[in-house]
Amino acid sequence: RSKNQYASEMYLINISKELSQKGYYIIPTMLTLEKHKQDTMFSSHYIKNDEIRKYKEEFGVDAVMFLTIYSLSKPWWSTNINSVAEYCLISTSTTDTLFYRKADFNYDSPIPPYKVNKSAETYEMEPRTIPLFGTCFQMQRSVFMDFPYGPYHKKYLKDQKKFSYQKEMRYKIDARPS
Repeated sequence: RSKNQYASEMYLINISKELSQKGYYIIPTMLTLEKHKQDTMFSSHYIKNDEIRKYKEEFGVDAVMFLTIYSLSKPWWSTNINSVAEYCLISTSTTDTLFYRKADFNYDSPIPPYKVNKSAETYEMEPRTIPLFGTCFQMQRSVFMDFPYGPYHKKYLKDQKKFSYQKEMRYKIDARPS
């Protein structure tokens, strides 16, 4: 749903990294990206149980992570980067929701919103490089903090009494120099 054309790729790369570091075997990012381009699923709320089970048959996976990106944007006049997404991990065997988060992440960037070019006849605003990829990384790190460790991690089944965060998260990080 995000209007940013690169949002899904940025999220996919960061989620794959985060889950693999938590001890899960992840289908390679390029294959997942191709499946994403073919899939027109609007949201995990609309998928039927039979459609979930087809992922187990086709790929042999135990669970599927559905991600709905609502926004990944930075207005040109602001230093604030806003990212809102919903994560839903569904079992391919039982179709139960195993993990759910909705995250609203605001990052105040130290990069000024624009640079004025005084040599031109009129003042023109030149866009700066926006650290959207880094913001996606920080958001995934926050969302998956309490995600249980998988079978390929040394802490597997040792984190059962670990604290669990709220299902709806709001983060605000101010990285501007004070």
